[in-house]
Amino acid sequence: MKQQKTSQEEDRRAKEICRKRARERFFATVRAIQQDNKEADPDEVLRDVTEAVKAIRQEEYAGNTTHRP
Repeated sequence: MKQQKTSQEEDRRAKEICRKRARERFFATVRAIQQDNKEADPDEVLRDVTEAVKAIRQEEYAGNTTHRP
């Protein structure tokens, strides 16, 4: 069976739809997180997020430095 080529316009529209759906999922996730944390202390949330980011950065740094020659 022959595969049909899509036009540039069809490709652009498909990408636009994909971006729109990703954006909708992103904001739905943000709203859910905000709802789940509406009673949380902002300072505590900031500490938790800061610790998580720090841990991830340390893991990434450790992973990147062990692979260098």
